Amino acid sequence: MEIREMLRRFALAAAFAALLLTGAQTATAQQTLSLKDTPAAFRTFYKNFAATVNRGRIDLLAGMTNFPFKYGFDAGDEGVWTKKQFLKKANRFLIPRPPVFTDDDPEFTVSNGVYTLAQDVDASYYTFKKKGGVYKWVSYVVEP
Repeated sequence: MEIREMLRRFALAAAFAALLLTGAQTATAQQTLSLKDTPAAFRTFYKNFAATVNRGRIDLLAGMTNFPFKYGFDAGDEGVWTKKQFLKKANRFLIPRPPVFTDDDPEFTVSNGVYTLAQDVDASYYTFKKKGGVYKWVSYVVEP
């Protein structure tokens, strides 16, 4: 193989690798989206989720939650809950009703299909992700 052909192949391989790397960075890039700019399936899920929170229906929220459910209240007070534990303890952070769920068009931080909703009042984060083809609430964390 002559030198020109080797250089051409090397240049094509380098361009292809750069294209792949750029695509990978784009796919993992974090962005902020308002609810109205999220996919229709997520909007539908979230509107039902927020309405359920505002009605105080922990029993119905359990059906919208992925188990084991990850939580974190402070350093040392973090872990996972089973559905039974969730039903017993979720009122700890859902009563009184979090004000973030009264916003008609909240903003989410989105990265790799994970939607995170921040509530500034208490530095809490609600995280949602598609599991088994449907969106679920996967974690709740409060910064100290």
